[in-house]
Amino acid sequence: MGFLDKKITGYYSLQKVTIKDIGDFLTEKLGEKYKVKQFDKGNLGKQMLSGRTEDQVLVEKNGYHRMVIALSDIPANQSESGKEEVMFRMGQAGLNGFLRFLRKETGLIGAGILKLIYGSGDDFYYEIINVLSEKYELVEREVNVGVSALFNKKKNK
Repeated sequence: MGFLDKKITGYYSLQKVTIKDIGDFLTEKLGEKYKVKQFDKGNLGKQMLSGRTEDQVLVEKNGYHRMVIALSDIPANQSESGKEEVMFRMGQAGLNGFLRFLRKETGLIGAGILKLIYGSGDDFYYEIINVLSEKYELVEREVNVGVSALFNKKKNK
């Protein structure tokens, strides 16, 4: 791995799926344990006010451990498998209200205190990925998203 590489883990599925399907499935499977909310991107005004430019599902354990899920369709000519795929983009959502303020105003010390109070959320994130893998047969792939990826593009045959 070079200086300009940055590898992330991507999750892909060959099944056609919508964000509403994911939201309903996660509500059914994890609704007792976590809060699951679906957000529509809405019209242009709503997008400007909320900052959401795509449909998303938010799974919330508490104010600190929150995961947002969005989908990207990948055409067959751009996918590694040569078939149409759906990429599950999963990331940590921002902190909730007062926690966001506390972290912003107290800097590194506040971030450390929050990490001590809430601990690691790895089990939370892996649980969501495992539940999604049950239904959507997710394939895990490492993807280079660093600057070097610009220079190592596949040549069209």
